[in-house]
Amino acid sequence: IHMAGARNCEVRNCQFAWCGGYALKLSDKTDQCVFAENRLQHLGQGGCILLGGTQTQAHHCAIVANRMEHLGLIYKHVAGVYVTSGSDHYIAHNRITDVPRYAISLKSQGEDNLSHRNVVEFNEIRRTNLETNDTGAVESLGYERRESGNVVRHNLITDAVGMISTAEAKTQTPYL
Repeated sequence: IHMAGARNCEVRNCQFAWCGGYALKLSDKTDQCVFAENRLQHLGQGGCILLGGTQTQAHHCAIVANRMEHLGLIYKHVAGVYVTSGSDHYIAHNRITDVPRYAISLKSQGEDNLSHRNVVEFNEIRRTNLETNDTGAVESLGYERRESGNVVRHNLITDAVGMISTAEAKTQTPYL
C-alpha cells in the first residue's frame, strides 16, 4: 500500500505475506494515518517505510501493535519501520523479529531530510542484524548535529546479532 498525501486513513487488521517490497509506504505530506494490528511476514523488503524530504515527509502517523517477522528476503538494507525522513510519529507495541538489518530506523541526513520528535516505545524486538554488521536494533542517525527530540524508551531488545564476511569468504556471526 502506498499512501501519498493521505490524511486520516487507517490500515488495520490486514495480513501482508510474500510481497516483494514494503507492506506500507507513506509519503507526500501524509499525516494522521494509522497502521495498526497488522501481520507482516516473509516480505522482500521491510514493514513500513516513510519517505520524503523535510518539506514533503509524512508526519503525525501511528504505527502500532503490528507483528512483523522474516523481513528483507530480497533487499537487505531494510527495517521493520524505516523513517528515512519523518517527524512526530508514534511507533509502539510492535513485535519485530528476524530482520537482516534494523528493526526501527530514524534517519536525519541534513536539514533537507529531518526525522524529529518521533516516539519509539514498548516494542518487542528480537533477532535483528542477522545479515549486516554496522547497525543496531534501533537506529537514530542525525547528520545535522542538533537535538532531534526523538525518544526511544521501554523497548525489549534481544539478539541484535551482526554478521560479516571475512577476507577469506567465511561468515562470522555474531559480530559485534
